[in-house]
Parts: sequence; structure tokens; C-alpha cells
Amino acid sequence: MKSLFSYAIVSLSCVVSVWALPQDFGDLSDLLAGGLRPDGREMTDGFLDPAVWRGDRDLPGDWKEAYQFGPRLVKHITAAPYLFGHVPIGVEATYHKKTLERVSIYYLEAGSFFGYEPTLKESNEGKQVLREKQQTFHKIFKELERNLEKELERRATRQEAKVEGKTVMFKRRFQQFEKDDLAMQLRTERNFYVRVDLCQVANVQEDYLRPELLPLRKRERGGALEANVSRAPGGDVTLKGIPMIYQGGRAYCGITTYLMAAQYLGLTIDPATMASVSGFRYGMGGHKMIEAYKAAAKEGRLRLSRASKVDVDRVKASIDAGLPVVVWRRYDRQRNRLHTVAARSEGTMTALPEPTEEDRTTWPAAGAPAHASVITGYHGDRNEMIFAESWGEHARGKRMRAEELEATAYYVFYFSM
Repeated sequence: MKSLFSYAIVSLSCVVSVWALPQDFGDLSDLLAGGLRPDGREMTDGFLDPAVWRGDRDLPGDWKEAYQFGPRLVKHITAAPYLFGHVPIGVEATYHKKTLERVSIYYLEAGSFFGYEPTLKESNEGKQVLREKQQTFHKIFKELERNLEKELERRATRQEAKVEGKTVMFKRRFQQFEKDDLAMQLRTERNFYVRVDLCQVANVQEDYLRPELLPLRKRERGGALEANVSRAPGGDVTLKGIPMIYQGGRAYCGITTYLMAAQYLGLTIDPATMASVSGFRYGMGGHKMIEAYKAAAKEGRLRLSRASKVDVDRVKASIDAGLPVVVWRRYDRQRNRLHTVAARSEGTMTALPEPTEEDRTTWPAAGAPAHASVITGYHGDRNEMIFAESWGEHARGKRMRAEELEATAYYVFYFSM
């Protein structure tokens, strides 16, 4: 059977979005990081083995730790096997207190398939290339949906239609196939993604908020978030436990940075679902992203407010309450290098220099690439904001003067209970 790796086309271009949506990739090295190698072995029975879900045996395959948040650890497979008769483009396993909680098997996802190539629409040749890629995508989608449904049906002893989500935007239907105590969920979004989720039937939820948070009152949730605030002797105030949701070669920085905050706050929404709800198609778009932000917050029993300017005191108050802040801003590669280096010396962080008029002329203005970041801390005495990008673990702990953030941000999103 032909591997789907041959269809995964990733763009290496970084183009300014005409919609001013946050979609920048960052440096080329960030884009090229990660990726799967083929394994070639059939591992379906090993993934369905009851001993694996009891904790008596490990999942088969080679795995690496991706990120941890709270009591949960997420691992990614490093070599793709055959699962349910097809080779996936990615497999993710989530453990709760060392117990396997869920496995998500991605077979097709539009952001990864199409990359970010908005210029294809600017010429007749480009439009033809895009049409051919869309036709190929549609064909793969239909074949996967049909074949996986047949394979899951063959293995199941029971099946039923299920619904997840409460809001209009996020309410999603999926088909659940059950084998003994294990649920095999076929989740598809036409022309966008195909995946299979595995979990124990007893753990199937109709809610995007993590089950342990559902019974908690606002004050209890708030207290748990405040416990994540770390205050270092040097003056840094930062949040612990924010996951790294890797963007890869997709135009998803507005999606993945939001989910870094949202998953930390207890939501289980994944990037493919968030992107499809946000209006992405064929790897481009996102015209409903702000509405999706608000709806996702509502799914998490949270409120989300949006401002067009940065209020430094409000950002600090949010961090002090254990709440990260998502910011859409104008991006520049040279400035990014400065934010990344931040002059570390023997474990001591040197303060960023106070901006001069000459420095201000190098800050990205209107027309520069649109990008999204998540603010995870601050240093009050140095007037510095600490933030992360969705490009990998190396993109944590970046620093920017608050004046630069104020000058380059055009939307700021604040969470509250």
C-alpha cells in the first residue's frame, strides 16, 4: 500500500499574509525541525492490546517525550508504522499520571499537506497546481475515510454516533467503534483531516474540558492556576506547565500559540480541529479565528477579551493570576534573533537595553509579517515580557522590551475565569 508520506508537501516559503492573520513560520531551522521516518511494521494489534491500556505493557514503536503539562505527559512516535492498514503522518500518546489516556493517529491534515503557498492563486499555472493538489487531497480523504471505517467496523463489536462539544462552532460528530473496553473513534472533517483516536470506553467525554476540572468551582480552578506562578530571585515571574504545541510547516502560529494557552487551561482541543473551525482550508485562510478563540474559551468555561493595544499592567496581572496572554504582533527576523539570544552569560540573564530612537526604527511596522506569540512571564524591574513561539522547546523564554511589544502588537487576548 502506498505510503501517505509521498503526499505530504511542505512549503519552505514564508510569505506576508494579505489578511494580516498570524501565520509566520519563523526561521527556516524552525520549519525543518521534526518529522517522521517510516517504520514499515504493522502495529495495530499492539495498540489495541488490553495489557497496554491496563499499564502492563508499553505501546509498541519508538517514542519520544514531546511535552508535559500538569499531570499529563505527551509522547510522539518517531517512526510511522502501519495502523489500521495505513501509514499515519503522526501519532500522539497522552499519559495521565503514567497511565495511557488517549492515542491520536493522524492520517491526513490539510495544513501539513498543502503547506503555506498563497501565491499559487496569483498565476494560472499556480492555480492549476493548487487544483491538482486539491484533487489529490480529496481522493486521499475519501479513500482513507472509507477504508478506515471498514477496518474499524471489522474489528468492532459495537458502534454508535457520538457528539463532542457544547458551542455551535465546536460541536463535532464522530463515529465510535468499540472493542471490549476500548473505543476507536473515527474523526473526520471533510477536505481537512482524518484521524483515529483510541481511549477506554469509560473515559469517553462529550466535553472539551478535562474531566478533573469539570466539578471545580471558579475559585478552585483559579487557585490551581495561581500555584503555577514561579517567582525567581532574579525578578522573573513565569508560568509553569505551558505545553509546546508544535506548529511545523503549517501556517498555524495563531492556532498553536492559542492552544498552548488553552491546553494549559484545561482544554483538549487539537490543532486540526481548531484550524478547521477557524476557517482554514487547503492550508490557508483562518477568517474565523477570532470567533474560534472565543468559542474555544467558552468550551473551557472561560471568558476571553480582546484589546487592540497592550496594557502592560494588565498583562502582569494576568500572569500573576496564572493566566497566559496571547498576542498577535508584527514580526521581524532580525528582532527575533535578539529576542532569542537575550544575552545569556553564565546562567545570568543580562537585561535588554532600553530602546533608543534608532532601535525603534528597526521594529516591524504595518506591512510586516503577522505572527502570534504567547506571553508566559515578565520581569517588572527590567520592563521585559517573556514569551514563547510554537516552533519547539528552543522557542521558549524569549524576551522583548515591553515598549517593543506595545509598538508591534495589534491584538491582545486575555483569559479570565
